[in-house]
Amino acid sequence: MISSDETITKFCTCFGYSKHDFERRLKPEESVYLEMGMNVSAFKKMLIKNDMEEYTNELLYYWYIQLLNAKHKTISKIQTSSEVMKNRNEHEKDLTEMLIFLLTDGNEAETSITFQRSRSGITTANKAILKSIVGCLLDEYDKNNFNEEELTYEEAEEEIRREYDKEWIKDYMKDIVKDNPSLFSFDLDDYKYGDFFDEAFEICYDDQMLENYANEHYTKREITLEYLNYKLTDVRRKTKKKVGAKPKNEHIAIIGSNLSYLKRIDRFIESRENISDINLIKLTNKDYRFIHDFLVFLNLIEDYSIKENTTTTPEKYIHTTLSQNKSLPIIKNRSSKYMNESIWQLMKTVKINELKTNQPQ
Repeated sequence: MISSDETITKFCTCFGYSKHDFERRLKPEESVYLEMGMNVSAFKKMLIKNDMEEYTNELLYYWYIQLLNAKHKTISKIQTSSEVMKNRNEHEKDLTEMLIFLLTDGNEAETSITFQRSRSGITTANKAILKSIVGCLLDEYDKNNFNEEELTYEEAEEEIRREYDKEWIKDYMKDIVKDNPSLFSFDLDDYKYGDFFDEAFEICYDDQMLENYANEHYTKREITLEYLNYKLTDVRRKTKKKVGAKPKNEHIAIIGSNLSYLKRIDRFIESRENISDINLIKLTNKDYRFIHDFLVFLNLIEDYSIKENTTTTPEKYIHTTLSQNKSLPIIKNRSSKYMNESIWQLMKTVKINELKTNQPQ
């Protein structure tokens, strides 16, 4: 079955691919999927059951790419002991709250600070002293890299396109060339010593590369009152005693979020006159179940429909996963400006196609 232009466009919109790049990729024959152990028949049945057979080619390829990339996904963050991390989180929280207090209406309000030691204390409202204290706190915040964050989806896309860290891109692609020679017209030695960067990039560039790049590259944000208020919820969450389920894997949430768009995109297009944001369309239990079943095929989660000794249903698991991770920068940014602009552009294409279809012969 050959996918229509509209189907490919909808898929690329939801998963953050460039349609031009996606269409240029060499898609394997089904025999390649079978050789990799992919149960293609069961996967197709799952798509039909969930009314997603329209995207069979695209989702099979996406599953295949996830399998290829699984071994290359790295964790670059340094793991520290729980006690050290706890103290660091508390320090970040205290600094954030103190700076918000001092920067809010700082020029107009009568602000004073009291220093207490045993039975004695001193209070000052001297603006020059307060300004110096604020400066020291800002330096402390910056020195501890509390304003350092992973790149957003758009920032990662821009840096990769500008080849800001070309060595990272080359190393990332080298592993894919090494493990998947059938995808390329050259071998690893050719790649290492020849000029095949552009050709490899056309095949390797996708949302997985963007996600990995964003996870492994950081930038420092300007420490403004607006930024500190944005950070406050997160730092309070990190210092709050956690009860119950552990936070879900971010990678799972990103894929789940993309699938949630794919499940809703037709409903959004149909309701385009009345709804301005795809996130206003609620996910149904059937939508959650599809996302769960897809992630099970990717071997990223357990099958909660047969899991014993748990009250968590497939629908509940996915709902919790998406809810807990909706503030992730890569999800938050794609779900707002980037996503809606992409969908509105898609809808223009759909409308043009409708006009062409309805045009008198």
